Amino acid sequence: MTAGVLADFGGTLVTGTVLSIVAALIAGSAVEPGGELAAAQAVLESDLWLAGTMLAGSACTVLGGYVAARVADRDEYAYGVTTGIAVLVMGELLSVGADSGTPFLMRLIGWVVTLPLALLGARLRVRQKERRNTGPTA
Repeated sequence: MTAGVLADFGGTLVTGTVLSIVAALIAGSAVEPGGELAAAQAVLESDLWLAGTMLAGSACTVLGGYVAARVADRDEYAYGVTTGIAVLVMGELLSVGADSGTPFLMRLIGWVVTLPLALLGARLRVRQKERRNTGPTA
């Protein structure tokens, strides 16, 4: 489970950093000198930005569920759901007192989809094992 949580958080950190750099580059190239901060803020508050970060975070949660299931190599769904719960709890603990600016509806969506996404990652691992165990058919 620890590997799955690290994969989720690490992946989220990396993708968030890359997305932030891309957003800053886009905002910086779209305005005249001196207006970069306001333009960057507008990008970070846009619906497109929120959707992109939600998709990236969702992909990282699937990855976390997969990694947990693969490392455990048994009880894949249990490790997937445990990873999802740990990610939810740790995410909330890290956001306590932080004003992330994320609308409540987006956080609520995140809460609802996290466990199914982690289970999807575990399911992908189960399917991978099934294909490996059955081998190619002639």
